Amino acid sequence: MSSVHVIIEVTSPLAFLPLGETSVCATAVKRAQESKSSPSVSIYIAPELRDQWKRLDAKMKPDVFVETTSTLFDAVSKLSSTYVLIHESLRPLTLPKTFDEVVNALQSGAEAARPAHTVVDTLKTVTDDYVVSSTINRDLMQSLTSPEGYVRERIIGNDDVWHFQVQNPEKRHFVRGDQESIKIRQKEDVVLVESFLAWQTITKN
Repeated sequence: MSSVHVIIEVTSPLAFLPLGETSVCATAVKRAQESKSSPSVSIYIAPELRDQWKRLDAKMKPDVFVETTSTLFDAVSKLSSTYVLIHESLRPLTLPKTFDEVVNALQSGAEAARPAHTVVDTLKTVTDDYVVSSTINRDLMQSLTSPEGYVRERIIGNDDVWHFQVQNPEKRHFVRGDQESIKIRQKEDVVLVESFLAWQTITKN
């Protein structure tokens, strides 16, 4: 049994869209499998999407175990791995090294860890009437991405901001995120992600 387990979380039908030669969620699985921490990987399909998953063409499905618990917390609770990472299926381009950065933080004493990177966009506050009222200091902001990692035995419940609470909240750490961890928010975003995937493939080779 691997000491690291990654659960790819599917909460949107966008994860079933084609990407490259397979699907968005299958690409996310592959990225996790390519990390140096050699994790075991499974996929959690939200209950309301399971019928759609069953109808999905076999070539679009990753060849991994599918969690059948009613909640993600239940899926994590039955694991025996030392470390568990929860990764958004809609971030299929997350670099394998980002998974390793999260695992390294957990192995170094963090009870939970996730990637974050500086915000490069200009941020504004806007009133209910859509009037720009001020500019937010982006130096004080961080963009949180995925995966979230946990020392499994330190998880004590669900959380509103992170997926789970841990015994010692002060031991939640951030690691350097990657700008290529683009989130698919609508169907049209897949075109952009497809171009980035092609670029990554070319530069890798």
